[in-house]
Amino acid sequence: MTLPPTQHLLLDLLAARARLGEAVWTVPNTCRQAIDALAADGLVKHKSAPVAGHQLVWLTEAGRAEVMSDGYVPPRDRPTWVADTDGAITGPFHDQHDADIHAARHGGTVRQIHPPEPLDPQPKKS
Repeated sequence: MTLPPTQHLLLDLLAARARLGEAVWTVPNTCRQAIDALAADGLVKHKSAPVAGHQLVWLTEAGRAEVMSDGYVPPRDRPTWVADTDGAITGPFHDQHDADIHAARHGGTVRQIHPPEPLDPQPKKS
């Protein structure tokens, strides 16, 4: 689908926000023409935002299909691994294989975590 630059930029913005787990994003009314055009094409929906001069905009299912691949999982929902080497946490690794390699090279163990568990990069003192 070929879109004017502002419409393309809005779809990219909304896709990026959706990938991070944000379903709705605030967009200034200066982009209202592009928002309305995308809404007319069925790619987004919008409504007045609580912030004056802005719209809340989100992707429709058609919009998501247009800009996001099937099976996409936001980073916050992906499994994440860390390597624990002598009490020092290394990572996060989004691929268990990478964590296993790091742990094997440095004599550590691997465990799966899910953000937002804080990581303490400082070695534990004994």
